[in-house]
Amino acid sequence: MLGVEEDARYESERFSVSAGSMILLYTDGATDLLSPAGERLTLKRLQTSLRQHYPTAQALLDEVLRSVEEHRGPRELSDDLTFVAIHLQPQRTPLLDSAVFEAKV
Repeated sequence: MLGVEEDARYESERFSVSAGSMILLYTDGATDLLSPAGERLTLKRLQTSLRQHYPTAQALLDEVLRSVEEHRGPRELSDDLTFVAIHLQPQRTPLLDSAVFEAKV
């Protein structure tokens, strides 16, 4: 987690990912995004758009952005909004003949 507040405390966690997994990184502007009615796009609402399989990181981003646009409607952004999707794909190395991960953003 990246932060700009000196006194802020964040939890860290380790987890395993396997080939084919995708990771979505986002700024707080995503979960602070307001609808025309003033409702936040909560983490739970954001997760709803992630419940299906996406063949590529771009397809995942396209769906997340569609969900964000649908939620905010014509309302202007009040904060930065950044998403990064990473798709982990196995790749064999010719010298080692072992699986390594190549991130495609």
